[in-house]
Amino acid sequence: MNRFFIYLVILGLTLFTSIGDSFLKRAGSGNTFINWRLFISGFIIYTITTFVWFFIYKNVKFSIAGSAYGVFTALVFAVIGVFYFKESITSIEIVGIFLAITSILILGRFN
Repeated sequence: MNRFFIYLVILGLTLFTSIGDSFLKRAGSGNTFINWRLFISGFIIYTITTFVWFFIYKNVKFSIAGSAYGVFTALVFAVIGVFYFKESITSIEIVGIFLAITSILILGRFN
């Protein structure tokens, strides 16, 4: 498979999973113990993404897929955290994101 296409699928999967993660975070952050509707929504999204990961793992090295997911997750979570949950991001976290991006570039180069 085309490497660009795989990375595009992993990015899309990361975005979709991040929606599920946002549901899970919101499910536990209200006045009640758990918001079941948000929790179940997050659970369903995770279930769907599991099937897609199965097909990704059949076509891509595990280390490459995991590194790409890690980088994309760090980027997407940082953006969601800052703009949606109004969290601040520190300079050390920015360095960590930069190092994560560097790692995927290095791993992709030697694939």
